[in-house]
Amino acid sequence: MMIDQRLRTFLTIAQLGSYTQAAKALYISQPAVSQQIKSLENELQVKLFHYQKRHLSLTPAGQRLLLFADDLSAQANKIRQELVHPNAAPTLNFAATLSISEALVPKIMASFYRQHPKAQITCTTLNTQGCLDKLRAGEVEFALIEGNFDSKPYATAIIGHDPFIGVASPQLGLPTTPLQLTALLKLPLVYREAGSGSYAILNHLLDTQNLTPADFQAQIQVSSPDTIKRILAEGVGISFLYQSVVQEQLANGTLQALQLANVQITHPIYYAALPNHLLKAEQLHFLRQTFQNEL
Repeated sequence: MMIDQRLRTFLTIAQLGSYTQAAKALYISQPAVSQQIKSLENELQVKLFHYQKRHLSLTPAGQRLLLFADDLSAQANKIRQELVHPNAAPTLNFAATLSISEALVPKIMASFYRQHPKAQITCTTLNTQGCLDKLRAGEVEFALIEGNFDSKPYATAIIGHDPFIGVASPQLGLPTTPLQLTALLKLPLVYREAGSGSYAILNHLLDTQNLTPADFQAQIQVSSPDTIKRILAEGVGISFLYQSVVQEQLANGTLQALQLANVQITHPIYYAALPNHLLKAEQLHFLRQTFQNEL
């Protein structure tokens, strides 16, 4: 057993929210569960759980320990797999935001496959919050995120940059000369859902111009970048997307980039992993090389 049993018990309680349920899941008595947590609290000299109105929740110290314990558990599983199956095919298990998945993930997967033809590759595509949830739970090794997020609990690095641009269909007849953003308020705004990185960046962009989505003629909120592109191609509204997401449509003329006066955003693409992730250096080298060579 590579992880202290007390930490396993702590993780189980945090997941199930109950000492009783944790005891059942671990096939030990409830007093044994209580004793292990008490021992852990005494060693760390902090309180890990507290009850409020018969509801069990983590203390701030418990929340911090949860991040480290999740990391340790994921790393232990990785080490165990490497030792038990030293000749197993390389694996790549990560999460990516929806915007990144459309344009960048296929290139990442293709590059990894060319280097490791027998590789096992798994990619989960979610919005920014969903990616971070998967990462915290130890269900993926790392996440690729283009939006704004609280990076403090993670090991992060910038692996590339992508312009965040306004786009619309040429059917709308918008000029190719620089426009004030206020000139577009007469059109519908097609944009991503709350919780996505694109949503956060768009709101920040509009805020710098003292605007909100409600200032546009209509608001169309969609969770899929591909669906947004299809709506725009029908001649409905404008949107703000990453350039990599619409590069094919810009090239074939289905969509046009809007030239906006005093509005220019190039946003970093982040690699995020749990602290002390074993393969961070190796993965960063591969990802940065892929971005440089193929994107």
